[in-house]
This record gives sequence, structure tokens and C-alpha cells, in this order.
Amino acid sequence: MGSICFMSIRKAEFAFELPGFKPGETLRCATRRIGIRTDDHPSSKANSVVASLVDCRKFKNGSQKGKDFYLICDFADPGLSDLEVIQKAINTYRKRWKIEEVHRQMKQDLQWENMRLASYVKLKNLNMLITISQCFIYSCKDMIEKIAEAFPKLICYRKEDWQKLRKFVYYRLCQVIKLCLQRATLYNTSPYKDDLIDPWQMKYGRFKKWGDVSIPNNP
Repeated sequence: MGSICFMSIRKAEFAFELPGFKPGETLRCATRRIGIRTDDHPSSKANSVVASLVDCRKFKNGSQKGKDFYLICDFADPGLSDLEVIQKAINTYRKRWKIEEVHRQMKQDLQWENMRLASYVKLKNLNMLITISQCFIYSCKDMIEKIAEAFPKLICYRKEDWQKLRKFVYYRLCQVIKLCLQRATLYNTSPYKDDLIDPWQMKYGRFKKWGDVSIPNNP
């Protein structure tokens, strides 16, 4: 059923035009409701779900650029018009690159791919801790913007610096946190001798990989 509706959208009139992703680019779009089979094997009585298929074409200077790209979506509000469905799908698609940038930053700065765990539960806990760390790093941007508004000469020396605050600045924030961890000092005050076998393993094990924390020999 999904393939039949997919062919019908190609014959539809692309009546909706939206701004493109680049300057001077426009998107001509059309949408149809289609059925998507949810069973493993094709059948005339197969179970299916209904969703919206959005067909988009890029145009620049009156000529089409590249091939069509398709978005499948199903929004909670059934009363959306075709134009509203297309606008919401395109706006959500624009966030795709931001999501990819977040995952790239997590893999590079937090060295996520270098971590190894033996169980699925530990992996989920690690991802939770990494997510908490990311939220803390991202919250620093709000503080920087407040400081920039209160003390503009402290952070922004040129007009171009204001634009940097609105870009993906989390790589730079991770570098600052890394420098802070490199200068961190932890003094052992535990009275138990067992902790002296490897006193930094549990407390600084992850920081050694991420921030290359320097630990004093004689705390």
C-alpha cells in the first residue's frame, strides 16, 4: 500500500514553496498520506500504519538541483494542513545536522568510542553519565552569554565575536574544562590502607582518559 501512494505523490503538483537550506535556494514540496507495512512479510491483509510522506525538490535560479529527497513523519496533531505538515517536517529536518554535531562532539571530546564495558547495563549507565556531562557543558553557554551581556569587553572584542556565541561553541567549552581538570588537585584523606593501593582509579579513572589529569605523586 505504501508503494502505491509513493507513486501517486510523484504525479502530484508541487504547490508549496519554502526557503531552502542555502541562500538563493528554494524547496518545492508535496505531501500525501501513505500506509507503511509493519509486518515482516508482504500480504494483502498485512498490518500497516498511516504516515505523511513529504517529497521535496531543491531549486536554484529556476532549475532543479539534485534529486528529490523524502521525509516520512507522523505528527500528533491530526488537524494539521498539508502546508503545516511540510513546514514542521522541514524545520525538524534542519535540526538533523545539529544532532549529528552533538554526537560528533561527544565522540571526539569525551572519547566515547575508546571506552569499553562488559555489560549492557554498564553501557547504559555510562551513556547516562556522558549525557549529564554534556548537559553541564551546554549549560555553560547560557552563562557565557549572560557574562557577555554584562561585561561585553571581557569576552567580545570585535563585532564578529557576538556571532561566535550563537554557533556550536561546545568544542571550545570542552577545552576550557579540560584545562581546569588538568590543574585539579585531589588530596587523599581516607584512613583506610586499602584505598592507598590505587587511590585514583575510582575517582579519576575517567578524567585521565578525557582530561589527562595530572595527579601529584605526594598528595
